[in-house]
Amino acid sequence: NYISGAKNGLLGGGDANSINNADYAFIGGGQDNFVISNSDYSTIIAGSGSTITESLNSTIVGGYYNITTNSSYSNIVGGSHNVLKGNSYVHVGGGQDNTMYAANHSLLGGGKDNTITAATYSVVVGGQENRLLSDNGSFIGGGYSNGITNMHQSFIGSGMSNRIISGGLGGKQNIIVGGLNNKIGTIYASTYDALNFIGGGEHNIMSGSTSHSNIVGGYYNTITGTSHATIVGGYYGKIHFADKALIGGGSYNYISGSTSSSILSGEENKITASTMSFIGSGLQNKILGGDNGSIVGGSKNTTRNSERPFIGGGQANIVVDGADNSIVGGRNGYISASTYSTV
Repeated sequence: NYISGAKNGLLGGGDANSINNADYAFIGGGQDNFVISNSDYSTIIAGSGSTITESLNSTIVGGYYNITTNSSYSNIVGGSHNVLKGNSYVHVGGGQDNTMYAANHSLLGGGKDNTITAATYSVVVGGQENRLLSDNGSFIGGGYSNGITNMHQSFIGSGMSNRIISGGLGGKQNIIVGGLNNKIGTIYASTYDALNFIGGGEHNIMSGSTSHSNIVGGYYNTITGTSHATIVGGYYGKIHFADKALIGGGSYNYISGSTSSSILSGEENKITASTMSFIGSGLQNKILGGDNGSIVGGSKNTTRNSERPFIGGGQANIVVDGADNSIVGGRNGYISASTYSTV
């Protein structure tokens, strides 16, 4: 053990420990530990192979081969091969191969191969290969290979390969609770996604300056360029530039350019360029243009450019143009350019 160029340094045992040019530093046991290069008031307690350099008032407790460089008022408690570089007021609670770069007032609880970079007031609790980059106040609880980039005050609870990400204008307050390969935001466009929620499921996506929207579950569901929209579940549901729209479930249902419109269930149902329209269920039903349209169920029923049309069910019924027309059910019913008519 040796002390060199230090004022009031203290070595409390151990083997091959060193304090060099670090005033008021302390090493309390262990082996091959170093406090060097202007790391005043810093401490290593036990462990082996750990180093504090150019870091004021920092601490490493136990573990082995942990490194703190240019990171003042920072701590590593246990674990191995954890690295702090260019931080202030950060803490690593253990684990293995975790790193924090240019972060401030942040916490990395443990796990393996987790990283916090250029983030402030952010947290990774555990898990493996989770990443926080350029965030303020974001949180990853655990899981595997989850990441938040340039999205402030955002949250990923767990799961695998979930992403909250922006390559352009940033975003804030987005949440992914869990699931697999879910994503909010994109790195390829200058968009701003905020206040969105994905509960779980797989391969669900929200992007294109979407806000205040929700995907509760299911898989391969998408909300794009929309505010206050919700997909509850199902698969391959899509809401595209349709504010306040709702898809309850089913498969391959689609709402585009249609404010306050809903598809509750069914398969391959579609609402486009319509306001306050509704499809309850069924197969390949369509509301194309016009407002306040309703198709309760059935299959291959269509309304086109009609105001307040109604189709109760049946198959291949069509209402075109006009207003306040209804087809109750049956097959191949047709109303065109009429008013207040019923089949």
